[in-house]
Amino acid sequence: MHFLYIIYSKQSHRFYIGETQNVEKRVLMHNQHVFKNAFTTSAEDWQINPAIDMKTVESEQPDVIGWADFCNVMIEVKVGKGNFIKDCKKPFRKCSEKGVGEYRYYFCPSGLIKESELPENWGLLYLNDENKIEIIKVALIQEANLKAERNILISLIRGQG
Repeated sequence: MHFLYIIYSKQSHRFYIGETQNVEKRVLMHNQHVFKNAFTTSAEDWQINPAIDMKTVESEQPDVIGWADFCNVMIEVKVGKGNFIKDCKKPFRKCSEKGVGEYRYYFCPSGLIKESELPENWGLLYLNDENKIEIIKVALIQEANLKAERNILISLIRGQG
């Protein structure tokens, strides 16, 4: 099984989102600073939030995705510049019809990503120093891979049963 996990540190008052096949082992590795240049080296008290079983075969596993009656929105959370650069190289970032979300956003600490660095039609959200979300750039609608979205949704539903 593959899991999407969210860990939280009271020490740094931050969240981290990751994926793994062994959640308990991965949290231990974060707390032991196995990943030397990782964001999680800022604290040693990471604790797991509920993990979600990801049974989908889709290569894209968004951090946040939501559906409404008229559209859907996908948000990718980035806490480091290197992670953003790596994410932009993924095939479904370069070819919008392969990605999920008709409206797509990057969400990051203020100033980490600049508007000029965004893929075409993407929006940008900042978490400011007051822990408020600022809309820096509104996303424009783009073609989405509805089959991949359906597979993700079915995977989430299956995990509930």
